Amino acid sequence: MYLFILYSILAAQVIGLIVAVVMDKALDKSQKRIMFINSLLVITLILQNVLDSRFSQMENMVYPRIATGVLGYTIRPVILVVWIYLLRKNQKMLIPWVMIVINTLVHLTAFFTGFCFTIRPDNTFSRGPLGYTCHVISGLLLLYVFWLSADKYVDTTNESDGEKKTSYTSLADYKNGLEGLIPTMCVFLIIASVIIDSTEAYTRIGPVSFLTASVVTSSLLYYIWLHRQISRKRI
Repeated sequence: MYLFILYSILAAQVIGLIVAVVMDKALDKSQKRIMFINSLLVITLILQNVLDSRFSQMENMVYPRIATGVLGYTIRPVILVVWIYLLRKNQKMLIPWVMIVINTLVHLTAFFTGFCFTIRPDNTFSRGPLGYTCHVISGLLLLYVFWLSADKYVDTTNESDGEKKTSYTSLADYKNGLEGLIPTMCVFLIIASVIIDSTEAYTRIGPVSFLTASVVTSSLLYYIWLHRQISRKRI
């Protein structure tokens, strides 16, 4: 019953997000394409969690668990890069993608060394010296997402008030308001989920991690927030 409720909640959020994007006339084709990519990555992350959980309960699944582990650690920061595409103005994407490549290469070493992480012969997880590479890179990207969110909110607020700005704003100009709390809430939700997952020592309630559930929820919240920014800008 618990798993049924969990999967139903996650499925409802993802399906609801996809349907909302399809019907949303405020988003252009590029923005919709980005949201669809985000949804596909989120679905893949959920499936990765489920497979990793299943493999952890089976014998002789060392390499399948390594494969699902690499997939999970690779996808998470990519989802943040997709969010950056929705928020950026003219910022280049070279550095974020370099970070993604570095993160991927580091985790691919799990297939032949335990320097990042490995799965022991008894099918248990073991983190290596570079085991927090995904956490660090995702943290930096998350801060960048928050910065771009703040900047977009300030620009949209100023334009809706008839005050056009051409210079890049700072976080000091970030105005108060319930609407502006959505990106902040997403950031803290993801950070809290990482802490909880770490505290649980890689044992979790059900096959889906707290982080994955938080990413699904944050994707939906970010869509709602983005839709509001675009709609306000066009008023």
